[in-house]
Amino acid sequence: MKKLFLILIIFSFIFSSCKESKDNIISPNITKTGGISLRLVKTTIPSEIKKLIITLQRPGSMTIIDSINVDVSLDTIRHSMNNIPIGIWYLNIDAKDSLGIIRYQGNTYVSIYENETTIAYVVMYPKGSGTGNLEIVITWWISKWKMSNQNPIIRQSISGWDANHFYLVDAYVLKNNGTYQMWYITGDNNLVKVAYATSLDGINWTKQGVVLDTNNPSPLVKYGINSISIMRENGVYKMWFTPITSTKIHAGVGYATSSDGLNWSVHPTLVFETTNSKPYIFAPSVIKKDNQYFMFYTVESTLHKKSTIHLATSMDGINWTDQGEVLTGRNDIFWENDGVFYPSVLLDNNKFIIYYTAKSEFAGSDYGFIGKAESFDGINWIYSNDKPELSSMDTKPWNTIFVRYPFVMKDNGKLKMYFSAISASNNMYQIGYAEQ
Repeated sequence: MKKLFLILIIFSFIFSSCKESKDNIISPNITKTGGISLRLVKTTIPSEIKKLIITLQRPGSMTIIDSINVDVSLDTIRHSMNNIPIGIWYLNIDAKDSLGIIRYQGNTYVSIYENETTIAYVVMYPKGSGTGNLEIVITWWISKWKMSNQNPIIRQSISGWDANHFYLVDAYVLKNNGTYQMWYITGDNNLVKVAYATSLDGINWTKQGVVLDTNNPSPLVKYGINSISIMRENGVYKMWFTPITSTKIHAGVGYATSSDGLNWSVHPTLVFETTNSKPYIFAPSVIKKDNQYFMFYTVESTLHKKSTIHLATSMDGINWTDQGEVLTGRNDIFWENDGVFYPSVLLDNNKFIIYYTAKSEFAGSDYGFIGKAESFDGINWIYSNDKPELSSMDTKPWNTIFVRYPFVMKDNGKLKMYFSAISASNNMYQIGYAEQ
């Protein structure tokens, strides 16, 4: 008897979209629009399919519906949808036969951005009243991370300075004299900046406001900051950050110092610059081992496309020697085959442990997972598992769309993770907490 497997057909959809500031999904509150360009290759379309119904939905917005008549005499079918408000949308596609019966159906979350093309992948599953067989392979996986029941621990204020900030991301936490200090990125598509909060337990936080933004006299932060790494040495806070320029959102690595973590003096020039072979550099994670600084950072050859993690070393934190690529996404692991980025590295028993965000082109390039790997030298890495360390399924009871931007620290014998996720309740980035 013929067996029917779950994944039958994969259609590739190319979405025209927009992005102004960060490698993240754009806030749906903004009124700008983008478009969708759909391309279907003849050989991937079952002969019985005659029409595709495309539906885009999201809370608070009108439903957008379009259709395509499938002409199998054409080698490639192209179709465009324009004037779609930017943001996250739920995409559903129904594939109908000549009688109007839905034979296949696929859906996913997609993002509409500005001024660029991104790729989403939709798996079309069979529908209908016929029968078939199902082969099921079950893999048991229980996350080791225990979620805080107070998640999200950093969220937008009901009213006030960050009420409309789409981004609350990229937390970095230190513990100083019993007080937890958090720096994180906050803002919207016009400007992202560094904010600060304090806590006595690492879970309940008091926001202290913005500490580094365009009010700083340095030209390096004139257009904002989109990722940070911080350490404290001999009473001095040191920050490595990715500045945004007028022409580039991943412009290399800058450096700043502070005596109190609030007032920052920015180094006059970048301490690590982009090159022709590495045109987009961002998301540094800096640690110190044996009097040497190790900086793990992200590289993209094409903006917002496949990313890899690289290493540079320094004796003073300012003058760096590039050591090249050290970690890539595994092509045979679906949840990270579109790249790895935003590393968070810590030392434990003289061993490097890296937590990273992974992107999946199977699920759509805007999906995020958190992975883990270990190394004794920072160059040769062993992946910890074929399963993600954390996914949106693990954040319950906090309902999230996906997880990104981990920061992991060891405190009182526990591993503590601060991570960012799109909250399903308001469709904005917020910060969560888990421990093990």
